[in-house]
Amino acid sequence: MNKQLNYHFQAWKFHRGLALDILKSLNDEQLKLTVGKNMGTLGQQFRHIAKIELEYLDAIKSKKIDPKPDRLDKSLSESRDALLEVFSKTEQELAELLNSIDQDPENYIIDWTHWDIKEMNLIDHIKALADHNNLHNGEIIVYAKTNNIPFPKSWEPWGL
Repeated sequence: MNKQLNYHFQAWKFHRGLALDILKSLNDEQLKLTVGKNMGTLGQQFRHIAKIELEYLDAIKSKKIDPKPDRLDKSLSESRDALLEVFSKTEQELAELLNSIDQDPENYIIDWTHWDIKEMNLIDHIKALADHNNLHNGEIIVYAKTNNIPFPKSWEPWGL
C-alpha cells in the first residue's frame, strides 16, 4: 500500500477502533439504549457506521459514490457479535482492496457528485471515511454518557 494512503488508512482504523472498543464492551441489551425520542438506538448507530463503510468500499471499487438500498438486515443493530463480524470483514476487504491498487492514490479519482462534490481522490475519500467515524464517535459519547456506560481504556487520552 502506498505510504501516504497507509497513513490515512491507519488513522481511520484508530478512530474507528474507539467505537469498536465501546461496542466490544456492550451487551445486546445495551444496543437497545437510546438518548431520546426519534434518536434511534445505540445499535442503530453502529449499524449505520457499518452501512456507510460498505458504501465507501463500494465507491472505491466503482470509482463512484452511489448509495444503494440498505443491504444490512435491520436486526444487525441488535447483535454485538454480528456487528463486530461485519466490521471485521469490512476492514479486511478494505485493506485488501487498498493493497491491490497500484495507481497513485492522489490520481485515483472517485466521483462524489451524489454528495454535490465533483470528485475526491482516494486519500481524501479515506479521510472522509475517518471523519464520518469521528462524527459517530461524538454521538456514541452522548449515548454512553446518557446511559452511564463506562468508556474503555482506549478513550482515556480523550478525557473519558
